Amino acid sequence: MEAGTGTSGGMKARWSVMPRSAKWGLYAVGAIVLYFFAIEPALTKMGAWNARADTKEVALNQYDKDRRSRADLDKAATDAVKNYGEVLTPADSATRSQELNQKVQAALDANGVKRPTMTAREVLVPANSALSRQFGTEHRVERLVSEIVFDAEPEQVAKVVADLEQVAEIARVSRLVLRQKSGENEGGRQVSATIWVEAWQLKQKGRPK
Repeated sequence: MEAGTGTSGGMKARWSVMPRSAKWGLYAVGAIVLYFFAIEPALTKMGAWNARADTKEVALNQYDKDRRSRADLDKAATDAVKNYGEVLTPADSATRSQELNQKVQAALDANGVKRPTMTAREVLVPANSALSRQFGTEHRVERLVSEIVFDAEPEQVAKVVADLEQVAEIARVSRLVLRQKSGENEGGRQVSATIWVEAWQLKQKGRPK
């Protein structure tokens, strides 16, 4: 006990007679030791935590942006289905052509259209398109474009177009042309309407010879 007290007393005595500059030097050494062994590791860890927090913040912001983008796309798709009806994927050409003609004729009959004419043509969808790639190399995807021509009043034409847009087999109503009738209908309300509707169809590719 006395030895310990003597040692402590000796250190205090030496400290009390030590020059002020030496004391400040020891303070500086102590501060440096504290910095490298305690403060710097803590700062390094804080920096790592901050970096991870920033990374997570960026990821969360991107996720929220993507979520809002997906929500906007979902809403657009829902609105499109509500306004224009569902669209069926490509089907066998013979089946799709028959279905399309039946649905178009039903829309015309429902709106009192008399003596319409319909002609169709097939347009190949490029093989490198996303739609074509979905069906592999054994099939080719085509747009079946049907041209419908008839005479009717403007209100009838508008109802026909609205009904056609709800037909699932029709991918889109691509064009509408109205012409005022002349001659015997001069002064009347009837117009000559030409409507182009498109559907998707599939055809089996022929085997190479």
